This record gives sequence, structure tokens and C-alpha cells, in this order.
Amino acid sequence: MNGRFRALAMTCVIAASSVIGLGAPSSLGAAPLARCQPGDTQMAIGGGSFGLGHWGFSLLIVDPGGAKCTFLGYPTVRAHLSTKRWIVARRTPAGYLGGLASGQKIEPVTIGLYTVASFLVEGTNFAVRSPCPQITRVEIALPKWRVSANLPLDEPGCPVFEVHPVVYGPTGRQPPIP
Repeated sequence: MNGRFRALAMTCVIAASSVIGLGAPSSLGAAPLARCQPGDTQMAIGGGSFGLGHWGFSLLIVDPGGAKCTFLGYPTVRAHLSTKRWIVARRTPAGYLGGLASGQKIEPVTIGLYTVASFLVEGTNFAVRSPCPQITRVEIALPKWRVSANLPLDEPGCPVFEVHPVVYGPTGRQPPIP
């Protein structure tokens, strides 16, 4: 519960910063950026959405130190199930609840101080033959990084389990919806 409260508080701060315009990209710039390290960022579970047998959460990436981290593509997301096995999220540009807008390309996302990036993880909560095991936590590796976060998550681990590319803003959807 304490972790969920921290994630909710972080979501409120991040969402407020993006609403007032701090979450929008200023420029991707041509100059090479200093190499950002996994310890430079923090991750939290953001807002969730549900609909017609689907669940989804944005996973927020913030850079509290202002090291200017750039991400391109898909994170790797592994879910630990209550059955003691792991499943890996399938990489898709978009799903039932969000991701890239139709026709959008995967673009580099650069965050620094007072900005946020996110990606959407979604799945289904209906089983075809038997109840689905529960997801107890997710292990996340941002693009080209080793494991960056291990976060608790309590959702059904049914057959559809997807991750969408990193985008600007806190929603996991492109373009960000304030």
C-alpha cells in the first residue's frame, strides 16, 4: 500500500508538471547528450485504465537529476505470475487501450529535469478455459538497459500481455493526453 501511495503521489506531481507545459519536448537537439545511466532515472506505476476485459497501466520514467536521458523503442517487461513462472510482454505499437496513434512512428524521447516519459503495459482479464494466474510484480528494462525497475502489480496474467513504445508525457499514449 505504501508503494502504491508513493506511485500515486509521484503521478500527481508528474501529471501536474506536464499539464503546465514542462512535460513537452523542447528539442531533440543535434548535439550528443551525456550517456544516461539506469541510476539516473526513477520509475513508478502511473494511471490505469480498464475496458471490456482489458486492463492497462502507464509506467512513468522521470529523471530527478536532470541527466537528459534519451529512449528509443520498447522496454522489456517481464511479469512474475502467481504460478511462479515468468511471461514476457509482446512488443506492439498500440493496443486496445493506447500506445502510438495510428500512423505514428517510434521517435526518440529525451527527458530531463521536470519532464516525464512513459509507456503503456496492457493485458486482458478474461480466460478462455481456466482462470488466469495473477501477475505479482513486473521487471522492467528500459531500451538498451538491463533491469531498471522491479515493481509490484496485481493484475490477471491472461494470454494478452503487451508493452508499447516509450512516449512523452505521463499517459503511455502518443500524443500525450493531459
